[in-house]
Amino acid sequence: MNIIEKISEKIVAEILGENEKSPTAKKEDKWHGHYVIVRSYDAGVFCGTLVEFDRDRRIVELKNARNIDYWVGACGLSQIAEDGLSDPKCRLTKEVSKQEILNVIQILGCSANAEKSLREIVPWQK
Repeated sequence: MNIIEKISEKIVAEILGENEKSPTAKKEDKWHGHYVIVRSYDAGVFCGTLVEFDRDRRIVELKNARNIDYWVGACGLSQIAEDGLSDPKCRLTKEVSKQEILNVIQILGCSANAEKSLREIVPWQK
């Protein structure tokens, strides 16, 4: 195998995520089994327990998921992930047992206090 073939093989392995040092290499997700907040490009913001995250396809599967439709009392998702929400004006949907979210652009791990507050918010319904 000549040098050009070796370089080409390394480049292909990196693109496919087969190289351990590649930024696209598959890793055990650090948030698996944890309560998280997920921001999607198309569908909005969700919270729930992370079941699976496909980095290459940017798809997350959550269990006990809720959509965070509207919030008051936090300047952004990072504050919600740390402090939670408590204002009764916040709107979170009813929990669904499983949900797949496409085009994920952000995942934040929640503190124990944030998880507790997000789970306790009365579901917004019409």
